[in-house]
Amino acid sequence: MYDPLVKSYYQAVVIRRSKKTYQRRFYESRCGGEQAALKMAQAWRDTIIAKYPAMTTAQFCAIVRANNTSGIPGVYLKTKANGRGAVESYAWVARIPLGTGKTRLQNFSIKTYGEDGARQRAIDAREEGLASLGNAVYKPDQQPMPVSSTMDVEQLHAMLRLPEERRKEQAARRNAKAQRNVQLAAKKQTAAEVAAQQALQKATSSGEPYISRYIGAVERSGFRVSIVRNGRSYRKSFADGIYGGATAALEAAKIWRDQTFFALPAISKAQAVTRIPAANTSGVAGVYLRREMVDGKRREAWVAYAPKQAGKLNRTKGFSIAKYGEKQAFALAVRARREFVAELGDVPHLPKHAARQMLFAAQKAASGSANANQDDDAG
Repeated sequence: MYDPLVKSYYQAVVIRRSKKTYQRRFYESRCGGEQAALKMAQAWRDTIIAKYPAMTTAQFCAIVRANNTSGIPGVYLKTKANGRGAVESYAWVARIPLGTGKTRLQNFSIKTYGEDGARQRAIDAREEGLASLGNAVYKPDQQPMPVSSTMDVEQLHAMLRLPEERRKEQAARRNAKAQRNVQLAAKKQTAAEVAAQQALQKATSSGEPYISRYIGAVERSGFRVSIVRNGRSYRKSFADGIYGGATAALEAAKIWRDQTFFALPAISKAQAVTRIPAANTSGVAGVYLRREMVDGKRREAWVAYAPKQAGKLNRTKGFSIAKYGEKQAFALAVRARREFVAELGDVPHLPKHAARQMLFAAQKAASGSANANQDDDAG
């Protein structure tokens, strides 16, 4: 089916159990294609029918119908007209299901067993008939059969958890922002407080990447180095009182920073762009399924996106599923993405301005040293 609001085809699941309806849509644009959406829909259906099994024939036969007059399903009083035209009861009847879609009627004469005896025998016969059915499913030919593997069900649960996790993260961010706003509103800094804060910020600026100035009691001020690389923090403080003044403390901080920074493992841009974002459904970074309607016809293609580079236009390569087939188009898109990534070479990944500043300063120093050596050789 096609949803014009979402602009995507979807697989719909509708199951009714015990007068309750369970339904859900699986959009192809979110699941990663028609076959992936079908698998997710089947897995969800299989979890529902496993949690809420189909009604058995015995359960169906135990339902009291609106036209029942005895209070016992499948048991009713049989009457006939006598010679004087009056209607009189003459037997209690038990309708006994055979499990094949057919039923058998068993009569118990009131004249033989009496009113209560005939009724009780009919009830017993009905219960024995239901017990003989066991756990046979009602209309088994109309019940869906599970087709999903354990992996399909695990992928379904992982996909269903994503929106809930995103909602929790958004709620946490909103709460944190609200708390910050309350704190800021409570403070209501005066002009003098703002000026003092600006002066402190100026005093704590060292002018060096990754190094900040902290202000404490007399002879307890100093410089602090803080570097974060691949999720891990590297920090160390250099107090004026220990190193003999602010100038010596800053020089010691710079030496430790340089030794630590250039000794830390770095990743290249090519490695950084292979990280798969949460919204990706193809399993390959930079490869996405594109769908569009052209002249009323649906067109699909696997597309490879080139990593963004400063000073270069964004590039893509698309491979039509109609032309290459689902698997071949996907394989070509993956290969095109790898070619895009290979163009990056070994360029380091430096997302922080301080890291770029450090690297450029080192390169400039190395270039100046090389030029000086050439001048000495020439002399």
